[in-house]
Amino acid sequence: MLQSPAIQYACLPFRERGGGSIEVMLITSRGTRRWVIPKGWPMKGRKPLASAAREALDEAGPVGEVSKVPIGPYRYGKRLKSGEVVPC
Repeated sequence: MLQSPAIQYACLPFRERGGGSIEVMLITSRGTRRWVIPKGWPMKGRKPLASAAREALDEAGPVGEVSKVPIGPYRYGKRLKSGEVVPC
């Protein structure tokens, strides 16, 4: 049976530079040292954009404005501590 994807909220930190160029903040995980996008589970009492901003702050430290409009979906397999992989 196919499992429906779990919802997580993510943030792709970037900044605008002179001349209209954009720099994207690259983040590595502490455990695997792989490139990651700061993401996490919904937080009770917070809107999706607030949850995404909090994940970015907790994982990488950037502070800034968060768009109210998502840029799109991102699908991946979340490996839980039990070893189970959950589609998100």
